[in-house]
Amino acid sequence: MRETTFVVSGGEETTKTILGFLSDARTIDVVASSEAPSVAMKVEQISMGLVNAVSKGAKIRFLTEITQDNVEVAKELAKIAEVRHLDNIKGGSAISENAFMSTTLLVKEKPVPQLIYSSAKEIVEQQRYTFEMLWAMSRPAQQRFSEIHDGREREFMELITDHAQASKTFAELVRSAEKKVSLLLPHRTSFAKSRAAGVIEALADKARIKHAEVRIISPLGDEDREYLASVAPKLKVVSGQESSMSLLIVDDKKCIVVEESEGDEQARGFILYTNSPPAVRSFRTLFDIQWRELALIDSLLSTGRQRDEFISVAAHELRNPITPIMLFVDGLREEMGERPEIAGIVRNTRRLQRLIQDILDVAKVDNKNLILRKAEFDMNALLKEACADAQNQVRSKNVRVVFEPAGKLVVNADEARVSQVVYNLLDNALKFTQKGTIKVAAKKSGGEVEVSVRDEGTGISPKVMPRLFEKFVTASDSGTGIGLYLSKAIMEAHDGRIWAENNKSKGATFYFSIPAT
Repeated sequence: MRETTFVVSGGEETTKTILGFLSDARTIDVVASSEAPSVAMKVEQISMGLVNAVSKGAKIRFLTEITQDNVEVAKELAKIAEVRHLDNIKGGSAISENAFMSTTLLVKEKPVPQLIYSSAKEIVEQQRYTFEMLWAMSRPAQQRFSEIHDGREREFMELITDHAQASKTFAELVRSAEKKVSLLLPHRTSFAKSRAAGVIEALADKARIKHAEVRIISPLGDEDREYLASVAPKLKVVSGQESSMSLLIVDDKKCIVVEESEGDEQARGFILYTNSPPAVRSFRTLFDIQWRELALIDSLLSTGRQRDEFISVAAHELRNPITPIMLFVDGLREEMGERPEIAGIVRNTRRLQRLIQDILDVAKVDNKNLILRKAEFDMNALLKEACADAQNQVRSKNVRVVFEPAGKLVVNADEARVSQVVYNLLDNALKFTQKGTIKVAAKKSGGEVEVSVRDEGTGISPKVMPRLFEKFVTASDSGTGIGLYLSKAIMEAHDGRIWAENNKSKGATFYFSIPAT
């Protein structure tokens, strides 16, 4: 059969061409504007041509825009063809296995005024590809019929490529909110842009005036929190991690999703705008999961802050009576001499003093306020004095504290903080050693000074070992679990390190190292 392409004008001639097209076709695929159903069913010759084609076994797929005006005639069409809905179709075209027809204009219930016809194979194949792509994007007619019958807004799922249009849609969606808004922002820049554009203030008005529930997830800085507290106290906001997606859900009916990167408008990926219930529900579920997780974390952090504040206040209050107690004990010692009970009071008061200082220092570590005052000092002198003090604390004659120096060891560090670490390690060794020797040694290893405290006690429990330097981890009935945590923080602040291991025979050894001068 010879390929041909021509243009036909006039209703009589176009109708004759359409009927010839229908009589030869086994598959008929039509994509046409909202006027097309009335042309197909109300122009008698075309309607009969379609019915005859179906009676001969032809399969018809009809893609059109179904509206309030054409819904009834579209239902009639659906009796002889598979009908689907797609928005904003202009003109019309039809493809069979051998031919293609197209028109730019359709008039309701009128014959087609002008038609382009082609049997060229390349044109037919190209138009079939276009039809299949549009068919895949369309929705079943029955779904659209139900929307019109129930008075529901039509379902849509749009991919927006114009960023200005996306911003406009975003703002319109915020303004349309009545009861509920869920907003996810990917980074602080997005929050700043939303604030500058008036989005945050608009949402604050929704919460204040309309009593809408507004939830926002966004990475926040101190300035952002201050702004929210003063301008938008009724908004529910949690600080999230940085991500690559913005999400706005309004009244659980519509949502817009933007894939983007910080600071680069052109780096945005897809922009999806939809009111499809399954899609909106899916995105809302994702938002709710993240909201619950972050809200729980925020609650735990708040509880932790309240606990730390209480501990800090309690420690300050406990520190105040320590000085008069020590003065009173010194007076007793002068009056009554070195009696065992007085020595016990001194020992336990000093222990309480160190504990209170440790608690205050932990608060400084957690708030990143630990300050070092570095100067050069002799590590041997510090260790010798600490061992002598530890020996004086020993209640049992079966425990000895021994110091083994190894040449001159000068370091540039905060002597008071390093001393704190040494006393913590010695206290720990004394606590777990009922009999034997506690050996303190120091040496220069490479560019570091390494100190070890070796005891012959019960050793480190396998359950405790993995979390040994975490806060409040202890195997002792009388320990607080903050000494080693604080020691680790002090060493890390010195660019040093601290570690421990169980001895092969008995007990454990703790080590720390700091850079040598």
